[in-house]
Amino acid sequence: MIEIMLAISLFLIISAFSIVAFLSLHNREILQKDVLLVVSVIDEARSNTLASVEATTYGVYFDTDSVISFKGATYVGEEDSNEIYELHSKVEISDVALAGGGNEIVFERLTGQVSEVGTVTLSLKDAFDSTLLTISGTGTVASE
Repeated sequence: MIEIMLAISLFLIISAFSIVAFLSLHNREILQKDVLLVVSVIDEARSNTLASVEATTYGVYFDTDSVISFKGATYVGEEDSNEIYELHSKVEISDVALAGGGNEIVFERLTGQVSEVGTVTLSLKDAFDSTLLTISGTGTVASE
């Protein structure tokens, strides 16, 4: 009887560690998916600006729970042309540190450069995992 109880206890302990590890991996995958989404939105706005789509500039606004692609030189909320990309409910934009302050970047026509260089941090709400996105002057994004 003691051997059976010991085997069951060992099984439960191993199962608990496996579940915790699986949930941690799952949460990191959720964060990584949203990081790729944000990078994709930034790259698309830069590409649209360089291609002079609709003869205007494009930018990206970073909200706490979403990323918004917009047309023009400044972000205007509730604009019909804004494209809103919601982040997963477990992910948030926890910090935006751009030159000059603010929560938006705008790409220059012809060059694709931005004057709002800096970083954007995406974090899991209930964990310590986060990813830092660095936006360079050329408008490219690197994740750390």
